[in-house]
Amino acid sequence: MSIESFFAEIGGFIATEVTKVTAEAAQLGEQLVSDGFADVETVFQEGAPLAVHAVLAEAPKVISGQEKFSNAVVNVYQQLQAKLGPVVEADVQALVQMAYQGLQKIAAGD
Repeated sequence: MSIESFFAEIGGFIATEVTKVTAEAAQLGEQLVSDGFADVETVFQEGAPLAVHAVLAEAPKVISGQEKFSNAVVNVYQQLQAKLGPVVEADVQALVQMAYQGLQKIAAGD
């Protein structure tokens, strides 16, 4: 076997392995996206009623709007963590914000 054919064989082996790894990485990426979407969907399904109740509980308090929002986020975040395990705080913030906006629309008669 010549040195040239030896390196050509190694190059072919490396190319085959890279193709396999690339395919496996793509499959893993698709699974992670699918799992991530399912996780966010679960947080929103489980958290929506909690967020509405948290916003309603904070509304009558004589504190700033930011404090009410923060308290509601902490409340929902803690409840979801106890129920589901780790959750992303930004998802909880978005959930509480949507609950607040929805309740505002209801109050305004929209």
